Amino acid sequence: MAEPLKTIYNDSFFQQFNRTFSILFPEVSVDRIKDALIKANWEILELRPRMYALADALVAHLPGTYLQQIKRIKKWVILLEEENLEQVKYPGLAYLFIPDWIIKAGGLAYPKQSFELMETLTCFTSCEFVIRHFLLDNPKEGMLQMLAWSVHPRAEVRRLASEGCRPRLPWATQLPFLRKDPSISYPILSNLIEDTNESVRRSVANHLNDISKDHPEVFIAWVKKWKSESTQTEALLKHACRGMLKQGHPEILSIWGLSDPSKIMVKDFQLSTDQLPWSGTLSIRTVVSQTLKQEQLVRLQVEIGYQKANGKINPKRFHLRQMVLEPKQEVEIFWKQSFRELTTRKNYPGLHYIRLIANGKVLTEKSFYLLPSL
Repeated sequence: MAEPLKTIYNDSFFQQFNRTFSILFPEVSVDRIKDALIKANWEILELRPRMYALADALVAHLPGTYLQQIKRIKKWVILLEEENLEQVKYPGLAYLFIPDWIIKAGGLAYPKQSFELMETLTCFTSCEFVIRHFLLDNPKEGMLQMLAWSVHPRAEVRRLASEGCRPRLPWATQLPFLRKDPSISYPILSNLIEDTNESVRRSVANHLNDISKDHPEVFIAWVKKWKSESTQTEALLKHACRGMLKQGHPEILSIWGLSDPSKIMVKDFQLSTDQLPWSGTLSIRTVVSQTLKQEQLVRLQVEIGYQKANGKINPKRFHLRQMVLEPKQEVEIFWKQSFRELTTRKNYPGLHYIRLIANGKVLTEKSFYLLPSL
């Protein structure tokens, strides 16, 4: 079994923490910080509470005012960037408590200085969560800073400009004003949509995918505007469309040449069993063809209707394959789906279904039972 992520705070981390922290804050006893962590019940804390405990310990023990502290914290971050961190597991994640410290130490009252620290810090750890507190506190000032960052020479800062104001960033504080009016972020996305850095472009794709969930018509207009700019931008937009493609949205399907699902045919749709053992693997076999006189682009999906604890069905779609079918061509498709329990999904015994979907249309469906655990 893999070690829980909270174990990134091991002896190697604290050795490196002690060495670098003592250089910038020689008057602060590291033992006092450790004592504060012990008093916070460190041993039983999970990952995120451990980060908060570290941030609280800094707030309690750093000398001087916030403006004095932030200058030294910035030098500490620069020192950490220069360190050999091979012994520290996931250093960017481990030091996520520094952005937490910004909020806990009162950084909202000093946005200019806090932004300057984040500009340095985001090249070492993530600031996409902390920046959202500033966006909520003063949306106009915060978005102007994001716009400035969108043309920053460092890719990590440009990525923050997109990722930090994503309307639906997972595990993050929500930004209702951006979910209501996504046009506020368009100048930022316009600056970044053709960025030279792949991680920045992927963030833009994820940002646009967020917008598609609340404002599909606005998103579609954006796709039409930018789709023909370059092969690179087209790939970005295709990734941004993944949610609506999965849903089988007709206009999005048409934009990507995925039309006329009525001409796609399926035969010999077979399941390996209709009584699947607990934690077993279901195998699917089928043959797909089309009846048009010209080739047709086909996007295949599988939808599984998972049994829930309350007896209702929870449908989940999975991308299977995209291909070009020639007239009268038949393609044999094989696919396997494991029903092993995951941390992100709990299985329940009972009736399930599986559907084959092509270009947004359900072609065929079969049911099977997931048997209870022995």
